Amino acid sequence: MTGLDRLSGVWNRRWRWLLLLLLPAMAAAGYMAWWQDSGQGQSLVLIVPDSLDDEQAIYVNAWRDAGAEEGVPVSVMTATAFSQRSAREHARTLGVILPDTIHRRMGDAFTAHVRDYVRTGGRLMLVYDAGALNQRGDYVVPESRFSDMVGLRWMEYERLREDLNRSITLHAAPAVFQSLHIPPGRYRPDEQEGTGRAVLTGYRYDALNYPSLTTRGRFPGTQLLESADGQLAAGVRDFGQGRLLFVNLPLGYLKVRTDGLLMHGMLRYFATELIGLPTLSAVPEGVGGMTLNWHCDARPCEAATRKLIDLGFFTHGPYSFHVTAGPDQRAPGDGFGLDLPNNPAMQAMLKDLLRDGHEIGSHGGWIHDYFGNNVPERPEPAFQRLLDQNKAAVEAVIGRPQTEYSAPQGNQPQWVTDWLSDTGVQSYYITANMGMGPTRTYHEGVRDDTVWSFPVQNYGRVASVEEAFMQRIPEAELGDWLVDMVNFTQAQRVTRLVYFHPPGAMVYPNAVMRMLERATQHEQGDGFRWRTMTELARFLDRRDAARWSWVQDPASPAQLQLRADHDWTLEQLTWEYPQNRYEKPVVVEGAAGIRERDGVWQVVAGDVKRLRVRVRPLVSGLAPATLPH
Repeated sequence: MTGLDRLSGVWNRRWRWLLLLLLPAMAAAGYMAWWQDSGQGQSLVLIVPDSLDDEQAIYVNAWRDAGAEEGVPVSVMTATAFSQRSAREHARTLGVILPDTIHRRMGDAFTAHVRDYVRTGGRLMLVYDAGALNQRGDYVVPESRFSDMVGLRWMEYERLREDLNRSITLHAAPAVFQSLHIPPGRYRPDEQEGTGRAVLTGYRYDALNYPSLTTRGRFPGTQLLESADGQLAAGVRDFGQGRLLFVNLPLGYLKVRTDGLLMHGMLRYFATELIGLPTLSAVPEGVGGMTLNWHCDARPCEAATRKLIDLGFFTHGPYSFHVTAGPDQRAPGDGFGLDLPNNPAMQAMLKDLLRDGHEIGSHGGWIHDYFGNNVPERPEPAFQRLLDQNKAAVEAVIGRPQTEYSAPQGNQPQWVTDWLSDTGVQSYYITANMGMGPTRTYHEGVRDDTVWSFPVQNYGRVASVEEAFMQRIPEAELGDWLVDMVNFTQAQRVTRLVYFHPPGAMVYPNAVMRMLERATQHEQGDGFRWRTMTELARFLDRRDAARWSWVQDPASPAQLQLRADHDWTLEQLTWEYPQNRYEKPVVVEGAAGIRERDGVWQVVAGDVKRLRVRVRPLVSGLAPATLPH
């Protein structure tokens, strides 16, 4: 058994060998080309071994992807290159990440260099099993070489052996979850009364279990996440003149297995809370909001949608409205479906929704339950025909190619995602990565490069109003959560997706209306927007194509300069600077609006291809190690 097997307890050998067969071509295609810090621009630095195998390549890519999606530049540097840096160069290093899984083997000289970097003022994010092994591949005994820096007895393999790793639930104060951009519903109050804590939940699970390493001792810092019995899962502490964020969870391992919430949250926390980095917003103009995804899959949906339209629900939005178009719903021949090609009334209603700005897409393949319950892991012509039939029926109504999709029962095998990409679909809803905004999903170690996935948000065990009804959740309680979701996206300036079936919305109409009313209140203050999946996917594609960095200002070395360029337009891209860390930015080239919002300066780019913005850090708000030199 390898060290990784022993630590995680969940590694699938068959999957692992499949992965190794798939990746040599990826490495040959040039993945190694960007795995060395170019020295240009201000970024976090991911430290990797001097040589990387194909398996480790996946995790490096995942960290860089997470940084890009969170608007935090992450460059990559080898351990040797980092060790050879001078004290002056280290002073210019904003923060360093030692990742799980990738960087388990380390030499004594390198670990000593890392300790010196932090002790003299550096910022370090130390993750899970980083440095667990020496260069020969043996566990370091009696404990991790970073134990005194963490302030706990940790990685005691010789003493614990098979008990080195444990499965825990994650507990924290609600404010901590919010600081990690984890939305309400993804956590719920702890069952232990009076603790003031909440526990991280999952769809259909009251609480999720995560692998974590056994620790001993009392953490001498600020504990962020902990197990039910109080052991450290994540925390921050000072070490010498520097600071350490220790995350006792396998962030990279989880992300490539479709649970990227914790990596994204911790990476952003490290960048913004410990370092004070500016970030590139993931939403247009830096205004948060939500996507409301309607799933219409059977005959009762038609009447329910008509009623919701009459009640004014669809005067809000725009929304993403997805249809299962065939004549059947549960099984071939049952006659319970919408039969869109032969249903003029439904066609007319969809055209009205489209005219009012809503987006129409496919909900699976032609027969909702049959497709969702039986779609195979490998492509079969019969099931592709069902997708093709549904696509053709939707496109006949909307008069153009469809751009959105949602899977019945959330059943989304990779071949269906490939079909979406091949047919021009830009976005799909997914039941993985819950709690996150739109993201590039990994499947068997390979990223979906052309289609954005939109994780559905959960309220504990449920994700739809029908499920809430079956669980006997009171309407007032569900309404509280929906209002909290609106408030969360507005306050955090992020986007999230929730989904309904029209008949379900008729079960809890007051809860849905409360959500819409709160959204309208925030919209009036320009703090909230409803956006379709297509609108966001197109914006994120354009955001990905921007080239931007922060560098020392050539005209004023004490200031930072944002340099942003785009082949088409930078319009709506927004960079955010914490007001307690930076003076008001000044545009020196191009066009952008500067505004204050929720404690940040927002630089909102105009319709330009080139933008230069100068900003002076506040010495009182930044640690010396984070100032440009």
